[in-house]
Amino acid sequence: MGAARKTVVKQWKMPKKVKQEHGGTLHQMEPGETLNPNGRPPKTLTGVLKNLKDAGYERVTVAGVVEAYELLMGLDEDAIKKITKDKKEPMIMRIVGKAMLSPRGTDMIKEMMNRAHGKPKQTTDMNVKMEAVDLTGGLKEQIDKYAEPPKPPVRKVVKKPSGNKANRKAVKGGSPKVIRKGKPKA
Repeated sequence: MGAARKTVVKQWKMPKKVKQEHGGTLHQMEPGETLNPNGRPPKTLTGVLKNLKDAGYERVTVAGVVEAYELLMGLDEDAIKKITKDKKEPMIMRIVGKAMLSPRGTDMIKEMMNRAHGKPKQTTDMNVKMEAVDLTGGLKEQIDKYAEPPKPPVRKVVKKPSGNKANRKAVKGGSPKVIRKGKPKA
């Protein structure tokens, strides 16, 4: 099926071994020598693809897949069985043919139709009723409340009576704070 890979064998000398002080050896190369005369081997997939192309195999196009599906869908059961048993037929034809003959063959045929001609368009009827919905949930009143500038608090000016006794008592109509002079009593 595929052509064998040609290997190029070049004559090359072993690198010169140089003894080291610690007892080991160093492989010293001469200019132009290499330890890998055949070079890096090609990557697996790249090599396989190159061999297949050299053997005359071509890519399968989308149109080719569609055509194969359409041909398979038009065959009778005996012809499909013949294709699935023939080792020289393309693998896709054999696999799809086996799937068509299986108990779930209708699913395979549905998939083939979808692949070949696309899924059928589906339409949906919808009746929609539109209503306005208040999403603020009472926020409008709160916004209006804070939208007005705040009124300044009313302050009463109270004269403080003079004298120690008066300072110890809370000032009427003012702050409940007691003003004390001197050291606090225990």
